[in-house]
Amino acid sequence: MSEQRRLAVVLVRNDASAAYPPVTIEQATRLMLSDQSSVFRYWDENAEGWFTFSRLDFFGSYDVTLPPPQPPGQAKTSRGAILDVARAAAQNAGVDLAPYDGLIVFVHPGSAGGVGYDAGTHGAEGPGSSCILPTTGDRTFFCHEIGHALGFFHTYGLLNTGADWSGTGERFEVYGDPYDLMSSAAFGAADPTLVLTPDQAIDNFPNALKAGPMLSRANLHFAKPAALEATGRVRHIYEGGDSSLVTLHPAGHRVGGDPELLVYHPIDEDPAARGRVYVEYRQPFDFNWSSRWDGGLSNVGTERDNCGLVVHVVKDIPEGTATAVWYAGRIVFPCADADLRVDTSRGLATVTVSQESVQQEKPGYVRVRVGRAYAPWVSIKEAESKVQKVLSSERRLAPGWEWAGPFTWERRQTLTTATYTPVVYGLGGAGTTDGPSAVDVNWYVGDVQPVGLTGVASVHPEGVVTYVDLDFSIDPETGVLLLSDHPSVSGFVVKVRASASDDVTWRDPIKADTTFTGDGVTEGWGTDYKRFMDMWDRITHPIPKQHFGVPKPDDYRVGIDRLVHAYEELRLENPEVAANVQPLVLDQVRVLQRMISG
Repeated sequence: MSEQRRLAVVLVRNDASAAYPPVTIEQATRLMLSDQSSVFRYWDENAEGWFTFSRLDFFGSYDVTLPPPQPPGQAKTSRGAILDVARAAAQNAGVDLAPYDGLIVFVHPGSAGGVGYDAGTHGAEGPGSSCILPTTGDRTFFCHEIGHALGFFHTYGLLNTGADWSGTGERFEVYGDPYDLMSSAAFGAADPTLVLTPDQAIDNFPNALKAGPMLSRANLHFAKPAALEATGRVRHIYEGGDSSLVTLHPAGHRVGGDPELLVYHPIDEDPAARGRVYVEYRQPFDFNWSSRWDGGLSNVGTERDNCGLVVHVVKDIPEGTATAVWYAGRIVFPCADADLRVDTSRGLATVTVSQESVQQEKPGYVRVRVGRAYAPWVSIKEAESKVQKVLSSERRLAPGWEWAGPFTWERRQTLTTATYTPVVYGLGGAGTTDGPSAVDVNWYVGDVQPVGLTGVASVHPEGVVTYVDLDFSIDPETGVLLLSDHPSVSGFVVKVRASASDDVTWRDPIKADTTFTGDGVTEGWGTDYKRFMDMWDRITHPIPKQHFGVPKPDDYRVGIDRLVHAYEELRLENPEVAANVQPLVLDQVRVLQRMISG
């Protein structure tokens, strides 16, 4: 099942001077059809092969006289007038345009007198609409306008000046989605597009080396739900029903039925889908060819084009009764903020990402839950490593084991490094503002709040006479705290606290506590003593596994192997003790051999 389209591509030239050689059909075919990043390949991959171009023909180039474009602030040249001139040129050349749903007209060079022609879609979105495309445009613009001809509408979201053609600086919500092709006028400095290599340049299309980003899975499902439903890569969650975690793979993953879109349906969702929440994961991976259209998304930093979980809602467009897809926010990886409150026309909903997702920089998938729950809290995930340094050692007899010989007694210094990762729920980001760093995490070590991103915190642990110095560093984007101790004479324990707040929904900080433990300088038996005790355990417990009934010969064979292995490890660590206990080991081996033979 798919949708058929019949399109004619008409090439016209409005300046016949030598400076502008005509666009050839071969050049237009490369751009639109045959290149690996052609416009129609974009739509084939981003719409899951939903559209079939049963007629796609190229005509021209025709020299024409177009109405002159008008400077900003004046009435623009009608797209319909440009379309009429191009249609007449093709028909005068004997082309029958009746079989086609619409025309794609490339205007070359795309401007006159330094002023560009008004370009874009002419007619209602969907079959029957046509596009006026200047050859000076980029591939993103071409894909966007043809998207209208295929039936896709603009997406909305952040206030921006992308829709302001008059130059007044007014801000609009239309084009306010930095993650969707159908908001291409608003990318600005974010520019999350694929930049093609110079060898893919096409003569007469000087700016056609930029394409994308992907069509959001939200916009595809909203406009053409069957295109995604047919792939089996959509998961639906209904309010009041299952609220389990859903695993989402990146858009463009395209593997079997692996989900790429989560759709949350509120109880009172109406036929126009008001209140619906869409969740998708956007991350370009080298091994996922279809995700290359998101090649411009940043892997680091807190700019709004950063990769991560992207959330859309469906609500009314401004000053109208129709609904559209709106960008509602995102959760970047890695980050402290593990959820996003989404303001829908059916009340607030909360999108939550599991801990293991937010703590990764480029997860291969994310685990997501959507619901109404809202409970601000913070947790701390910690990881610790210890490095020991032997300051001195001597040989001593162990009480009760004097007959075995002397063991190593060590004086050791332990240096500890600990990483504390904050994960915050219920804070940061509500409504349509894009605030990935709205969560404010502050750390306290003991009673000291570290100042700056790196330095030394001098703390006074409870029960310790002197102050202890701890090196610290704080990641400004993720809030991760790294602590390491200096050489210390005695052990100590210091309380570590994460305090999280924001300036929108929760001004009173929420807190979580854990500890940092420094071992300092300690004394104890060396590893040879441990080896000895392991060997002794295998002498006194020769059968390695519990079972019912009488031990079998194989059990005793395993017992011999384990005992011999333990003895060899001891001999390498402490040959003197090994020599003293060798008779006991040999006696035990002989006993086990007799059990084997019966």
